[in-house]
Amino acid sequence: MRSIRARLLLWLLLVLCVAGILAALIIYRTAYQEASEVFDYHLKQIALTLRDQPFEDQDILGTLEEEAEYDFTIQVWNENRTKLYSSHAERILPPQSKPGYSYVEQTEGTWRVFVLSQDGLSIQVAQPMGVRQKRAARLALNTVLPFLILLPVMGVLIWIIVSKGLSPLNVLAQDLKQRDHTSLAPLSEQELPDELQPLVSELNHLLGRLSHALEAQRAFTADAAHELRTPLTALQLQVQLAERAPDDVARGQAFEFLKSGLRRGIHLVNQLLTLARNEPGVYVRQGKPTDLGQLVRQAAVEHAGIAQKKSVDLGVVRADKVSVMGDTEALLAMIGNVVGNAVRYTPPGGRIDLSVMATEEGPRVEVTDSGPGIPEAERERVFDRFYRGESASVDGETGSGIGLAIVKNVAQRHGATVTLHEPATGSGLVVRIQFPKQ
Repeated sequence: MRSIRARLLLWLLLVLCVAGILAALIIYRTAYQEASEVFDYHLKQIALTLRDQPFEDQDILGTLEEEAEYDFTIQVWNENRTKLYSSHAERILPPQSKPGYSYVEQTEGTWRVFVLSQDGLSIQVAQPMGVRQKRAARLALNTVLPFLILLPVMGVLIWIIVSKGLSPLNVLAQDLKQRDHTSLAPLSEQELPDELQPLVSELNHLLGRLSHALEAQRAFTADAAHELRTPLTALQLQVQLAERAPDDVARGQAFEFLKSGLRRGIHLVNQLLTLARNEPGVYVRQGKPTDLGQLVRQAAVEHAGIAQKKSVDLGVVRADKVSVMGDTEALLAMIGNVVGNAVRYTPPGGRIDLSVMATEEGPRVEVTDSGPGIPEAERERVFDRFYRGESASVDGETGSGIGLAIVKNVAQRHGATVTLHEPATGSGLVVRIQFPKQ
């Protein structure tokens, strides 16, 4: 049963019925005991009423109006155990020698007897237990009956109260039902019960994150379309130039330009895909312990060929044994982009040092190069996607402007911070990735 209303009603009505039955049993038992005490009191009062009566040749039934209704039997015995009086001659009850209350077993059933001894006489008043039980049960039932009648009324009231109490959920469900897939405005938190406040608050946080993610997706799509338009147009022109080449030399040169354009286009598409996979709000794979030193060495190996071709000294100068919990592929892409940018912008004969160290703040990765560096005024903006500063051109070609945006997104996903600094030598750039303590 998944309905909250149905479960609430079921349990409340069940508790009400159990409590009602227990209360009815207690009330019945109490009323029954009280009725028995009243009948015992009647027995005693009848005996006390008769103690001063003369019994010889007297008919005293007229003095006891309740005798017929309650089926009392009265017997009077003298000290010689001779019966002086009996209200019902056909009822034979043996005389009781002990004063007070007692039970007497007869063939027709059990009797409740009260005996009063005075002036040598023994006044014995008895009543059948069947009559007592029937009368007591009737009185007890009359006491319980109003409560039993109220049970279904209380059930209806519980139904109404539960429905009224859950009405804010219906209002919230209707509000959500009326929205379409583009409506991400926050839900109203006014006049909500305290129990729904956390739920609506978290829903509003979720809607805010979805709105931010969709806005980022729309911006990414627009920027990607804009960025892809230029290289695709250039490729089309280069194909046309290759088709119109007058000789093999011009055709070969045109194909070299075409190949270079394809490489740049493939690199841009790969960067866009990597950026899309690391956008905020994108599904994150479950983290696992990742050796940062191993990732840095792997990135160095992947870029060693290009560095060697440019005569750039690329190497790992420090690799402490530190690990972080995270997405190994995303972390490798982050470090690879930093190393790739360093190799790209470091001039021939330059140096790139990679370091992994354990610090008091937590694990740290540093990439230090001897390139032109980044002006301090641009160090915040270079992390914006598709931003290209004045120093972003190498051999007349500019980068995609995506690499550092990927670095920033991956770092944020892992709780790390990325900062840019000047090296101790005063020239070049230090990219520092600081992870929190694990």
